[in-house]
Amino acid sequence: MIYAVYGLSMGKESPELKLSIATHPIGDGQTGEVVSEKGRGQAKLRALVRFPLAKRLRRLVNRFLYTDLFRLLVYSAFDETSYLRRYKDVRAAVADGVYSSGYEHFIKHGRKEDRDGSRCCAPIAASHAYKDYKKLVQSLLRRFSDNKELAMAKSVGSQTMGCFYSTGNKQVSLLCNLGLQDDWVVYDLSCGCGRTAQALARSGWSGKYTGVDIIEELIRYAQKTTTGYLFMVHHSYTVVASDNSLDLVFAWSLFTHLLLEEISLYIDDAFRALRPGGQLIFSFLELANPDHRKILDARRAMASEGSHPVHLDTFLHRQDISVLAANAGFHKLRFIDGADQHATAFGAFGQSVVVLEKP
Repeated sequence: MIYAVYGLSMGKESPELKLSIATHPIGDGQTGEVVSEKGRGQAKLRALVRFPLAKRLRRLVNRFLYTDLFRLLVYSAFDETSYLRRYKDVRAAVADGVYSSGYEHFIKHGRKEDRDGSRCCAPIAASHAYKDYKKLVQSLLRRFSDNKELAMAKSVGSQTMGCFYSTGNKQVSLLCNLGLQDDWVVYDLSCGCGRTAQALARSGWSGKYTGVDIIEELIRYAQKTTTGYLFMVHHSYTVVASDNSLDLVFAWSLFTHLLLEEISLYIDDAFRALRPGGQLIFSFLELANPDHRKILDARRAMASEGSHPVHLDTFLHRQDISVLAANAGFHKLRFIDGADQHATAFGAFGQSVVVLEKP
């Protein structure tokens, strides 16, 4: 029999587009004589759609599925952060290196399993931090359009490239002093444009590194400048890792710009993701430090003039950190003063640092 093609549909049991073939016979396929009682003219018109044509169309559609254009169309509607937030198993698989991204899982399996890859409401995407830093990064890229490298350095607080490299070296030196090992699985909670990642690569460290940030432009730059490490955009107050899977979670200049409740969420989930004996290390500002108080003085001056800072600056008391750490389950705490000249091989770190260890 010859069957008419009525359209295209997305097969639930397969990620490929399938042709829906009508089950109404229109001829015997040999003589072209009409089996139904409808008029011969109408039958000839309907007989123009032959099975060979449908077969060729199917081939064209399936061939399109594997083109870069098709993948681009799918990717434009796919949201990595939302997909990882929805599916804990995928999030764990990406963290374990089974897939390079949630998008890879979606292309290979997610569509077949009817998983949702669309954007959902991500808490950080609507937060003060995202809006402030998105605006900052875009303004720097416009201002230094002829020097993207410097724009990226300034976006993470380094005013010169020399400062960018020296700060990265300080960060790695501090981590090494606190026990960083080559075989560790580490998670950079606010990797920015890859300042610490670049310094780790320069040092010859050979562990497993994952860096996340909320700003897409920073992650794209980090991916281009540092190979061999995993970078991803993540818009949630969580750690993209399975339970008890990380040796180290660290965050530089992140909790210095967040609200207390946001900091608490990060600390809680870092505890979940760390292995027993694993460490959460983060920097913070405290009013007890004279250099840190200069930031408050600058903000006071701006407020008196009616102007607004670029972003939020948060000061934490050590007792507050101790309470948040205990609530999460951390038992051991160690504080390092920002002015401690022995903190790194290059002198003082600048911001104060706390080391939390999971029992």
